[in-house]
Amino acid sequence: MMKMSGDKLKHPTSHLKFFKELAQATGLRGEEYLPIIKALWYNLLSVLIARMSLKLGSIVTDGRISLLIFLPSGGGKGELKRVIKQVLEKIGKSFVEPTSFHPEQFMGKVRIDNKRGEEKEYVPVKGHLSLDFIIIDEGKELLTSKESVFTESRKYLRQALDTYPNNTVEKKPVDIEHKYALKYEPHCCACIFVQPFKVGENIVLDGDLRRFIVSYIPIFADDKTDIYKARVLEEIDYDGALESFSRFLNSIEVPEAFELTDIAVKIFVDLSVLLINRGKNRSGKNKKLIEMIDFTIQNLLLKFSAIQALQDNSGKIQPKHVELAFIDLSEIMEQVYNFIEDKVHGNLDYGDDLDLKDHEVLKWLADQNATSEETSTVSIKQYKKKICEIFKIGERQARRYKKRHEKMGLIESKMTGQDSKVWLKSHPENTWKGGQHGQVDTDFQEKYKEIIEKYNLK
Repeated sequence: MMKMSGDKLKHPTSHLKFFKELAQATGLRGEEYLPIIKALWYNLLSVLIARMSLKLGSIVTDGRISLLIFLPSGGGKGELKRVIKQVLEKIGKSFVEPTSFHPEQFMGKVRIDNKRGEEKEYVPVKGHLSLDFIIIDEGKELLTSKESVFTESRKYLRQALDTYPNNTVEKKPVDIEHKYALKYEPHCCACIFVQPFKVGENIVLDGDLRRFIVSYIPIFADDKTDIYKARVLEEIDYDGALESFSRFLNSIEVPEAFELTDIAVKIFVDLSVLLINRGKNRSGKNKKLIEMIDFTIQNLLLKFSAIQALQDNSGKIQPKHVELAFIDLSEIMEQVYNFIEDKVHGNLDYGDDLDLKDHEVLKWLADQNATSEETSTVSIKQYKKKICEIFKIGERQARRYKKRHEKMGLIESKMTGQDSKVWLKSHPENTWKGGQHGQVDTDFQEKYKEIIEKYNLK
């Protein structure tokens, strides 16, 4: 069980059947890969219930979990793709790794056969979206480019990953009647690899991100001495590990439906609210992200819970399944939040409220006794530098944050010749002591630890 720096999560894998075999099959070494392989475990099991409808109260979703993996060059993409393809072959699922992102490749087309002396025949030819699985080797252009070929393909992919079967995709050439249009409901799962470049905020605002779980590990081990030694001294039966994991998938008896017990429903409510509030407790970008994907988090918890039951060959989702799903989804969401902070350009909070980092800056100002013009010794330059440190942004963005704080009536500043000062105008001290934010974090950590210990997860 690994513990990643920067959070208090443990990343256990002992509750995931045949996870060890899946990890061995990839040949990837190092604890930093465990969260990626854990996400892949869910991705592959979800293929088995892709067409199933999962319902709880007014929640209606399908069983699919698609994966967006951010890996640097040489980070193991080839090994992960190899395992995905080999597993899918062994469990009899269709897949494709497109070499072209032309929308016709994704969607398909209507072929018009002209036969002499007969009426035209309109033949629907479905595209990649009609398969069980799509693997994208490098998805940056597909996800971010503004060229029409990519925006149209992205639109089709977005529709395909909406809840099945209410995700009809349709294409009709202008010169044929509507009744001959190509139309179908995709059930495909996807795994898209992207190098960890920074991307624009539209990947969030356009709704692309909420259709995936994100695997993003910002720090890889510097000292790989033990890994180098292990590659030489340890022998691993990659084919045997792959065969074992594939046999496990083939042995699963997929139920006709999933249903939560009454106690599981109550636990689901409590844990889904805790997950959502945990997200709202993050910085401004992620706080706004949660406002866009709060329902998605509940959908994901239901999908994860169903897969936990699935690995037990059960259609009855028990409290244990929901609690274990909570552990894994918590870790996935931390990766999402890290990705949003580190790699998404733009400002999703639109400047309309404060977050913890704003309060941290203001508290620092108070700690410097900069509570009035007379007592302040903090210069404008020092204030902007502190903003850069806390928000991890550049000076240009720091200037915008300073102006925002002034506009909100939180600070005042004064420039006299070469000298300058910044001081607090209002003192929202109640938020500096933790308040609701601190309680949410405490509640989350206590529940997370309780479940880890309850099931002795490692």
